[in-house]
Amino acid sequence: MTASVVNLHSASGHRLRGVVFDVDGTLLTSRHEVSPRMQAVCRVLAGQGVWLSIASARPPTSVQRIAQAIGAHGPLCALNGAIILRQDGTLERRLSMPLEIASALIRRFMLDDRVSLNVYSGTEWTVPQMDGRIQAEARIVGFEPKVSPNMDRIGSVEKILIMTDEALAAALIQALAADDTAVVVARSNPFYVEITPVGVDKALGVGEAARLAGLSPGELAVCGDGENDITMLTQAGYGIAMGHSPLRLRSVAQQVVGSNDDDSLPAALEVLFNRV
Repeated sequence: MTASVVNLHSASGHRLRGVVFDVDGTLLTSRHEVSPRMQAVCRVLAGQGVWLSIASARPPTSVQRIAQAIGAHGPLCALNGAIILRQDGTLERRLSMPLEIASALIRRFMLDDRVSLNVYSGTEWTVPQMDGRIQAEARIVGFEPKVSPNMDRIGSVEKILIMTDEALAAALIQALAADDTAVVVARSNPFYVEITPVGVDKALGVGEAARLAGLSPGELAVCGDGENDITMLTQAGYGIAMGHSPLRLRSVAQQVVGSNDDDSLPAALEVLFNRV
């Protein structure tokens, strides 16, 4: 492998100096692991001065662990950019919901047996009770939430996640978006409804993380697979979309690779950064 980054430029003319990964469906395989080839490519890139970071809907603790696996020292974006943190867990920025809105949403869903309520505050993940959906999420992210039946003493809230069936999730997206303009409501998969404060966006989070690292978005290669990755790929110097991405994301990317199980993404990064 060669060490040439100097002559690598984005479509906008910026020299590419960093890589930002979405996590699920992009960086991780379908087994929720970083493949050996991806680990190897990231180690080489980091060792040769390429800045690595993560922008994920996952909570900070999970983002930290994944960053460690690829040698990314941050700043990192968790909860879709609502939290910017260092690899050591230091929070650089928090964008929280208005307290009255967060409290009303928690009361609304706390006793609804059709849904699983998850509340994220700083590094804390709190639920009113454990159930099958929450246990499955805990296995994916690698740690368990705190159980608080009364959901009291939570403090500032950066994200509320509602897990439910696909039909109800679709209905909640419309209902919640119509109810309140102080939050952003999105569906990260057919069964997950994510509620975050207005102003939370992966592109803004990546921009802030890059600024703290002394970079601009135009100096980044950004990799993603979901609707919530569109803005950060649009502002990037070079956007890479996974093959299973929605058409809207693929249409703004400079490159479309295969799946998160075939190592086509680390192969593309090797070529992009001339590390072959």
